[in-house]
Amino acid sequence: MKIICIMILIAAVAFLTGISSASTVQVGISNFQFQPSDVAIQKGDTVTWTNMDTVVHDVKFKDSESPNLKKGDTYSRTFNSPGTFEYLCDIHPYMKGKVIVK
Repeated sequence: MKIICIMILIAAVAFLTGISSASTVQVGISNFQFQPSDVAIQKGDTVTWTNMDTVVHDVKFKDSESPNLKKGDTYSRTFNSPGTFEYLCDIHPYMKGKVIVK
């Protein structure tokens, strides 16, 4: 009986440690830069951009785009497939960044 209880306990610990929860990574928009410009995340994670500049910015990917973000506004996107996703501010195209999803 003792061995069965120990085996159940080991199986439960193995199961629970295998569960990972999604997280959110923050990217600031400040001084006409994405900070950090490149982020590496896991599949299922979310990236949230926050505009800290006094001018309007946006976050544009090939397949989607945020609304115009005024100071204090945020935009979030969840990444459910692996790959490298390049983005830029369409208003200021020299502002570029990358989300690398593992």
